[in-house]
Amino acid sequence: MGRIKAQGTLIKIETGSGGAKNITDADQSYPVVITSAAHGFSAGDRVTIAAVGGMTELNGNTYTVEYVTTNTFALKGVNGTGYGAYTSGGTATPVTLTAIGRARNIKGGGGEASEMDGSDLGSTAKEFESGLADYGSASCDINVDFTDAGQNAVRTAFGTGAEKDFQVTYIDGTIEGFVGFVKGYEHGGEVDGFIQGTINIRKTGVTTWT
Repeated sequence: MGRIKAQGTLIKIETGSGGAKNITDADQSYPVVITSAAHGFSAGDRVTIAAVGGMTELNGNTYTVEYVTTNTFALKGVNGTGYGAYTSGGTATPVTLTAIGRARNIKGGGGEASEMDGSDLGSTAKEFESGLADYGSASCDINVDFTDAGQNAVRTAFGTGAEKDFQVTYIDGTIEGFVGFVKGYEHGGEVDGFIQGTINIRKTGVTTWT
């Protein structure tokens, strides 16, 4: 019917990294296609590329995976047509994400672009162009659980201010991915109620949907 149920939605936070997979080729294409035998990645996964010979522009960056086959995957939105030619080596290390348990809702799937005023003395009306997109913030309310690994990761990230990868996985399989820092965290309770909290995440950079 075209509707997506909210029930079953997961929000995840970066908590570490998995085992590195060896790279044997990288195409100068748009998007860049990586060859890595039996890599095991899925669309929407995040991977950090390192130690690639030739196509050194890839090194040290984290990318979103798309267009997956058994032995290849693409780096979403990465235009490699002007990059150096691949020569040898390299690894792709997956980012490990952990679900934030007992989330009660999720908000903040959009954003807003700034606008630039290009009007001058010859204009007959205001003339605007779109500026940089601001993907805004995300937030969720939780039933507090001090044994939940995802909630504990949020509290730790709030204390350090570190940027983290986040993912929202919707019940239809769509994955929304973004980088951000935990800008706000609070919890409290009252008589005849549960301890509940609110998490606020400030996004930075581009949000992707896979």
